[in-house]
Amino acid sequence: MAPAAGGHAGGDASTQAPDLAKAADSLKAKLEANPDDGEGWALLARTYRAIENFAAADAAFDKARALLPPDAILLVEAAEAKGLAGNPRTLVGMPESLVDEALKLEAENQNALFLKGLARMQGGDAAAAIVQWEKLLPLLEPGSDAATAVTMQINSAREQLGMPAMEVPAAASAADPHAGHDHPPIAAEPSGPKAPGIDVSVSIAPALAEQIGPNDVLYVFARAEAGPPAPLAIQRLPAVALPVAVRLDETMGMVQGMSLATFEKVVIGARVSKSGNATPQPGDFEGLSAAIAWREAGRAEIVIDRVR
Repeated sequence: MAPAAGGHAGGDASTQAPDLAKAADSLKAKLEANPDDGEGWALLARTYRAIENFAAADAAFDKARALLPPDAILLVEAAEAKGLAGNPRTLVGMPESLVDEALKLEAENQNALFLKGLARMQGGDAAAAIVQWEKLLPLLEPGSDAATAVTMQINSAREQLGMPAMEVPAAASAADPHAGHDHPPIAAEPSGPKAPGIDVSVSIAPALAEQIGPNDVLYVFARAEAGPPAPLAIQRLPAVALPVAVRLDETMGMVQGMSLATFEKVVIGARVSKSGNATPQPGDFEGLSAAIAWREAGRAEIVIDRVR
C-alpha cells in the first residue's frame, strides 16, 4: 500500500502527534524525584533533542553520562547535542572530545567517525577530516547512498587541499534515501519557522507499531525526485514518539549546495531503524511518498507500513 502524500485537506497535522514538550516536563518531574535514573536522563535528553531544545538536551545528556557506564552511542548523541547547543554551533572543543571518547570505545563507530571528520573540517583541518572519512568509507556498503555521501564529503575536503576528486560511486538504489549520517548537520544558523519547508505527519501501521522498541530511531527525510540520493532535509527522533509531526525545511541539507531549495519535486519518507544506523537495513520499517511539489503541497502524510 503506497502512503498518501501532499496537499491534504485534513486538520493540523500537529494535532495527531503526542505533545513531546509536555512529555518532557512530566519525565523531568519524575527525575527530580529519582535523580539517579541514568536511563531516564538519557530518554529525557533524546526527547528534548526531538523537540529541538538543544540546551536542555545537552544538560540532560551530561547527567546521563555521569550516571551510566561509558557508551559510544550515548557519547555521540551527547556530542551532537552539545554542538547544537553552542553559539556558534560547532563540534570543535568539548563535542569533539566526546566523539574521541566514543572512538576509544568503538574505533569503527560510523557516526563517531563521520562527526570526527566534520569536527576537523569545522576546525580548518581538511587533511585530518579526510583521514577520518577514509576510515569510515570501507565500513559502508560499496555503492550505497551512505558511501556516496561520505565520498562527496571527502571530495569537498580534497577540493580545499587542491587534490583531485575521488570518483563518486553510483547509488545502490534510488529508493534508499539516507546518506551515512545519523544527524541533521551542525549548522551555523538554526532552522526556524520562517524557513521555507514542508510539514510532515508520520504515522505507523498498527501491526508495526506493536514492534517498536525503546531504542529504535525514526528518520524523516526529503530527497530529490531524480538526482543525488543524499537527503535534502532530515530529522532524527525517538521512534516511540510516533505518531509525530515534524517540519523539513531549506536549512536542513546535509551536503553543501543541496537542500530543498535546490529541487522543486521531492520524495518524502520515514524509516524506523532497529539498529539506529542511518543506512537502511533489512528489517527496518519504512514508508515513502510519491514525488511531490513540496512548495505547493505544504504538507505530506506518510504511513510507515512495510518492512524492508
